[in-house]
Amino acid sequence: MGGMSDEAIRRMSERAAKIRDGAGFQVLQLSGKKADVEPGGSILLRLLPRWDYIKSFKRTADNKYVEDPSYEGGEIFFEAREHWFDDHGGKRQREWCPAFHREGGCPQCEAADAADRSGTQEDKKRANDLRAKEVFLFNCVVRTDMYDEAGRPKIRVLPANRSIFKAISRLVRSEAEADGFSRGDISKPADGYDIKLLRPPAGSSERWAVDCAPKSSPLVPVADKDKWKGWPSLLVDLPGLTAEGNVKGYAELYKAMYGLDPEVAPEGQPSDTGGEPDWDGGAAEAPAPFGEEDISGSEIGMPAEVPVTPPAPPKRTPPPPPPRTARRR
Repeated sequence: MGGMSDEAIRRMSERAAKIRDGAGFQVLQLSGKKADVEPGGSILLRLLPRWDYIKSFKRTADNKYVEDPSYEGGEIFFEAREHWFDDHGGKRQREWCPAFHREGGCPQCEAADAADRSGTQEDKKRANDLRAKEVFLFNCVVRTDMYDEAGRPKIRVLPANRSIFKAISRLVRSEAEADGFSRGDISKPADGYDIKLLRPPAGSSERWAVDCAPKSSPLVPVADKDKWKGWPSLLVDLPGLTAEGNVKGYAELYKAMYGLDPEVAPEGQPSDTGGEPDWDGGAAEAPAPFGEEDISGSEIGMPAEVPVTPPAPPKRTPPPPPPRTARRR
């Protein structure tokens, strides 16, 4: 008689036990109507190790897990590129840039290049709004909200912009580069460091700021160790978020933007309202332009980021498909 073996059933049960209800993880909202941080407020985080941290352990003959010295680790962040735009129905959307994450072109990037070539200041600003924005993804936990309703660890994805990423990078410099502010590997579970993100007040010309705890601390309180058993298996596979099935190709993105296939699009201009909403589509502050200054001075001092009020969406008439140019990472 066919069917699943007892071993296959056991493996399936183990895998199911690792799957959390709902979306599986939450994105930390740094702006927009559903922001996790109010203007002028702050949030205390702990950045977590690399998404494949579970590989740093190996099972011994007596069924215990010990550190695997062959594990090489790597960066705890994943760099991505994203576009924000109003789709043909007027809804604010986020999509990964196919030119960065897949082979081939991107209609949004090509529209930006065309606007940039026009030479006018207005079009150059519009080109900057159209271009893909850098986002640096981290696994993290919010210290004041570490558990879901079932009492399980609540791991989130932090989408850091360039300013926040630069500030974090200063914290993790090696000892050879230490400048009095560096802390080394702040994500270490045993003795890493919490960080605080401080959002500027509404209308302020300041940028987000990043501060660091003066002393190291364990990720998990002793009293909560049982709740965190097996937690490395809950880390979000950050590169998997931009796997091929999660990134629209040229034609798919074009249709999402304009509601038409590239082959049948009439003449016109792609529209962009500027600004960067939160990950679920709410309105938010405009992103910082490329080429912003390096962070300098105090631990939390950052150059100003001036909010841009998005103009009303213009009437949408999609452009004809521009010449296809391959872009690679």
